[in-house]
Amino acid sequence: MSSVFDFKKLAEKMHETFSRNYHTKKEVREFIEDLKKTRRCLEEDPDCPLVFKSDIECIVTQSLYFRKPRNFDEEISRLIERYGVKGLLTGKGREELLRYVGSIVSPRRKEGVKEKVKAVLDHIQEKGSIREWVNKLAEDIKEGTKPRASARLSSRAGTEEEGTKLLGEKGLRDFLRSAGRWKMVPIDIHEQRFIIRTGIYLAHSEPQKFDPTDKSFLREALKTFASKYLRGKTIAGIDLGENPGVLDAFIYTYCSRGRDGKKYLDICAKKPKCKRCGIREACFHFILTTRLRT
Repeated sequence: MSSVFDFKKLAEKMHETFSRNYHTKKEVREFIEDLKKTRRCLEEDPDCPLVFKSDIECIVTQSLYFRKPRNFDEEISRLIERYGVKGLLTGKGREELLRYVGSIVSPRRKEGVKEKVKAVLDHIQEKGSIREWVNKLAEDIKEGTKPRASARLSSRAGTEEEGTKLLGEKGLRDFLRSAGRWKMVPIDIHEQRFIIRTGIYLAHSEPQKFDPTDKSFLREALKTFASKYLRGKTIAGIDLGENPGVLDAFIYTYCSRGRDGKKYLDICAKKPKCKRCGIREACFHFILTTRLRT
């Protein structure tokens, strides 16, 4: 095994490992196929029900900080089938949707969740369709910047601030990626560990400014690494170099144990399982710790 860290070798090992996981692990494949399905849906339908459901789920679960309520998918699908997405924006459909989301969260969160759902429905109405609201969110979001704490829910606020206030900083990027904006990179603790351990953070244009708590730094490092070393490497027809959000999705399945009944690989977790890791020979952490032991 080489004791020299090399970005190209790391990229090759990641592509090889993630490609194998896509073909052999049902949960990984379903995650990626769901992203593709939702993207197609929004391209074909400006009021795609899958994106609408994803938006409401993001608010209700606070971007998976809370577990998704039992039968949530079925109940939201029932409401969409009965009223249509347009019908849930106003009138009786809106009232029933708000009554439902108020019934599935804790009393402490009830009013806050309902207000956020109301604001989303108003924004979609104002823009004319879910697709147009997604387009506006993606247009206005500025990667690498943090929203002002004074962001408001009103339409007078900047759209990035609106989206962040409604969905959270990570949740906004997660939602946009789910809606087909695959350049968006939602960073949480799982990706943070992977980007640091593997050495991807060193791909940043200014690694000397590295701060492991700065998600904007980690996003930029991952995007730079993908663009330089994974361009042209595809999985399921998706170029990982051009779509760092999908690369991020593979990283998440590799590092997380999963939620809501889904079982991911849980390899580069809080305690890394290096013996099971297909990337270890090119991983900065493994190379460094192996060198220290010899």
